[in-house]
Order: sequence, then structure tokens, then C-alpha cells
Amino acid sequence: MQAERERDLLLQFAGVGIVYVRQRMLLRCNERYAEIFGYPNPQHIEGCSALEIYPSEADYKQLGAEAYPRLAEGGQLQV
Repeated sequence: MQAERERDLLLQFAGVGIVYVRQRMLLRCNERYAEIFGYPNPQHIEGCSALEIYPSEADYKQLGAEAYPRLAEGGQLQV
């Protein structure tokens, strides 16, 4: 319970955009992240496909093809 409360506070007060993603679905994000991508609040984007934040479906597919093998091996990705 304490870890969840700390996570909620981190999301609420962070000056940067933070998003939790699983299988390319946007599970949770903070106000700053929603603001960066032009959403009125986090609830408008939570539960959506990550495709929502890409300029095109081709970009979405290309990054997935490049990123997922690297991340699956424990590597890092900087875009």
C-alpha cells in the first residue's frame, strides 16, 4: 500500500511526463504526460493503445520492430 501511495505522489508532482506501458497499452500517466501530448487530463489517454501518441502507424510499427528486441534482451533505448 505504501509503494502505491508513493507512486501516486511521484506521478502527481513530477515535472516530467511519466507513463506506464504494458504491451503497447498506456496504462497510467501523469498530468504532465497528458499535457505534452495534448490531452486534457490523464484519464483521456489511459487505457489507449500507444499508437495514439505516434505521428503515424508506420512510425509506431518501426519503433516497435527496433525497440522490442533490444528491450527484451535488457538493453536500453533512447529516442
